[in-house]
Amino acid sequence: GMYTTHMADNEYITDSAASGTAMSTGVKTYDGAIGVDVNKQPVPNVLEIAKEAGKATGLVVTCRVNHATPAAFAAHSEHRNNYNAIMVDILNNNVDVIFGGGSAYCVPKELGGVRDDGRNLFNEFLAKGYTIIDSPSALPLATAAPVLGLFAPGDLAPEIDRDANKEPSLAEMTSKAINLLAKDQDGFFLMVEGSQIDFAGHDNDAPRNVRETIALDEAVTVAMAFAATNPDTLVVVAADHETGALSIGKDYQFDPIVLRQVKASYGKIANLIAEDGRSIVELMQEYASIELTDEELMTIEQEEKAVRGITSVLNARIGVIWGSGNHSGVMLPLSAHGAEADLFAGFYDNTDIPKKIAEAMGLSF
Repeated sequence: GMYTTHMADNEYITDSAASGTAMSTGVKTYDGAIGVDVNKQPVPNVLEIAKEAGKATGLVVTCRVNHATPAAFAAHSEHRNNYNAIMVDILNNNVDVIFGGGSAYCVPKELGGVRDDGRNLFNEFLAKGYTIIDSPSALPLATAAPVLGLFAPGDLAPEIDRDANKEPSLAEMTSKAINLLAKDQDGFFLMVEGSQIDFAGHDNDAPRNVRETIALDEAVTVAMAFAATNPDTLVVVAADHETGALSIGKDYQFDPIVLRQVKASYGKIANLIAEDGRSIVELMQEYASIELTDEELMTIEQEEKAVRGITSVLNARIGVIWGSGNHSGVMLPLSAHGAEADLFAGFYDNTDIPKKIAEAMGLSF
């Protein structure tokens, strides 16, 4: 299928909060809204409807779990930046499996967090019976829902920079979530987001964008494997919006070898230039496997922020063009597989997606 993503009042370019709300509730809303309509009134979402029907529910993301998209499936707030309040909503929503980042939003400032209300939400999750984990090695310890796994204070690391000993992959989190949720005889609803495809698009970071997309593909593979042995499963792959307007072929050239050789995000390379003490030339050799020309070195050195110069040089070497550092209003593709997948053929709006998912589950808003 293909679908439109505009916000309410013919605002053509959506943000993640408004589009996430549309995709979870079936209601158009304003920029920044989380689970509320244009009048700032809460509206039910597909996760809540599934839970009311007795199904297990889960959220798996690579951003902080109270970020725009996951929040739209488990919270109701007038603005996406109300991170502390949104984390309380997620607590109150009793989502069975929650994996991602955002531990800082669970503890007060005096304990190293960011909460200003003195609440320790970890204690409150524990009181509700949650198993709490914070490392990949602890995933096997979670043998039954409910489970809260927060693996970073904020967003998780970009996939290209991820330390596998400190943070699990999106596929690993997805596999564990499905394993836990599938124990519910009434079925389950799971929302998985490759959150940082969007972040990489904002940064115009081509290697990071590719690695994030591959990470999502690996998570989809996990879901498809489950569906292969559970034919009543529906797998839907969609997006909030497009970011970055990426095109392949700058001056009719594209070099996937350079793309493949880059070993770190552009932001990490820039940080190393500021912190490592080694020269730009040495770091670009190590992390991008290229010998800088004098002109390329000058491009990086003349930028006020090194990351801009690195972005310009490496994107030119790879042969990619970014038309924007923001979202666009293009229609998006949707893929569906399994039970009731034919519901998703054709052209429609993002507000139709949760209604179709609900229909596939035999539910309605």
